[in-house]
Amino acid sequence: MSESKQRLRPWLENILNEESVPGVRWINEEKNKFKIPWKHHGKQDWQESDAEIFMQWARHTGKYREDIDSKEFATWKTRLRCALNKAPDIEELKDVSKLDCTNPYRVYLLKDKRGDDLNKLNFVYQCIRL
Repeated sequence: MSESKQRLRPWLENILNEESVPGVRWINEEKNKFKIPWKHHGKQDWQESDAEIFMQWARHTGKYREDIDSKEFATWKTRLRCALNKAPDIEELKDVSKLDCTNPYRVYLLKDKRGDDLNKLNFVYQCIRL
């Protein structure tokens, strides 16, 4: 694992901006909404490239070392999903995500960092006043 390992959000932003993983892309001009292909491993037309984003996250976090570890696509997918769900500044837009189609995907929103910071400060201020 790299000493300069990025957290999830900057890692994702780099992938999105570099367009380095097929299908992982911004879906609006403000660059705060993006989509990730989410094809099920059991689908007949599934290919290893459908799991590229999950493999990249596993590599980045040190959970997959090429030529050493076995390829555990379902585990990698679960790990990225859990990381996305846990991230306070990333939210899945479930009403926009499409998981029951030929090329399923999930859509996520990168929350405004400044807004979150202001909300936290306001909460702390309110607690201090009590």
